Amino acid sequence: MAVIERVGNKLPHPFWLFWILSAILAIVSAVMAGLDVSVVSPSDGETVTVQNLISGDGLAMALTTMVENFATFPPMATIVVVIMGVAVAERSGFLAAVMRVSVSRVPAGWVVFAVAFAGTVSHVASAAAYIILVPLGGLAFRAVGKSPILGIVVAYTAIASGYDASPVPTPNDAIFAGITTAAARIIDPEIYVSPLSNWFFTIASSALLALVITLIVKLVLSKRPDLDADPDADLDDIGSLTLSTRERSALRLAVLALVAALVVLVAIMIPESSPLRGENGSIVESPLIDGIAAVVAFLFGLVGIVYGVRSGSIRKPADVPKLMVEGIKQMAPVLVLFFAIAQFLAYFDWTHLGDVLAVRAAELFESSGLPIAVSGFQFSAISERSL
Repeated sequence: MAVIERVGNKLPHPFWLFWILSAILAIVSAVMAGLDVSVVSPSDGETVTVQNLISGDGLAMALTTMVENFATFPPMATIVVVIMGVAVAERSGFLAAVMRVSVSRVPAGWVVFAVAFAGTVSHVASAAAYIILVPLGGLAFRAVGKSPILGIVVAYTAIASGYDASPVPTPNDAIFAGITTAAARIIDPEIYVSPLSNWFFTIASSALLALVITLIVKLVLSKRPDLDADPDADLDDIGSLTLSTRERSALRLAVLALVAALVVLVAIMIPESSPLRGENGSIVESPLIDGIAAVVAFLFGLVGIVYGVRSGSIRKPADVPKLMVEGIKQMAPVLVLFFAIAQFLAYFDWTHLGDVLAVRAAELFESSGLPIAVSGFQFSAISERSL
């Protein structure tokens, strides 16, 4: 593990990794263009030839499209919109209140699973999850007579290992969906990957992860004598797990507002002619799913405003955009990384290497004679869809 850590620490920042990949792409495109590599597109029968990124045309493309590549990068607008809503919920205190309730009102026998599961949910609050839940995990364990050190370990491990697994949509879902959409459009310009496309997997992952952590704690870590609870420990700060009367009232109102909003949303979706449904009344392919990032942002913003107004953390309307700005500031490193990713994907698309690789890979798997279940390709669809 020490060797892996040392090697990993020597890797460049991801921003530079994508520029390194762009340089490698330029060299590969120059070689393949020099060899006149081309394929016939199954969709329209036209010949697609690799273009040289180092050529005059390539350099002109890179210069003239740099701003457009960044501005039209799919995750850009999506993550900014989502973060504005999540920032209100987090900085108003709503998410912290939910975490405190989730780990304080469970029986002693369920505290390990509760803290572990809360860890997979808490990254809705992004990096603030560590600041909020890790100390709460220690307090929750001590409150039921367990080692607070073990509670801290469980909370930290659940947050770190479950950072992309959650039963609720998170900003990361919007980021990954946007990046996947941008990459997939190299092959199919019309494709769209929703932030909910991976939701069922993340729901199952969060439950499974919490269960695995619980079993490890119960069967292994809890038997270590150095992780026994200190009977003489000061318990004065355990009271910080509980909410004040005003905070409880604010949390109830926020939850009621969330339920009311969901009821209204469901009521609008019930008619088959609903404007939020797609063709033939489809829900999967519909304006609702296409705009799920806006819905998530609205719901987080709603509960954050209701909680903040009632609890006193939001005192005037001008406080709401201030909270949004604070959330956007945290996204600055991601936006810088997006600039490099957007350029690399645009270069990859322009060189046509994606088309060549897709066709050649399909031909390779088709000629292998492997069953579809093994190869993962449905070759009968190749001729029907644009690569």
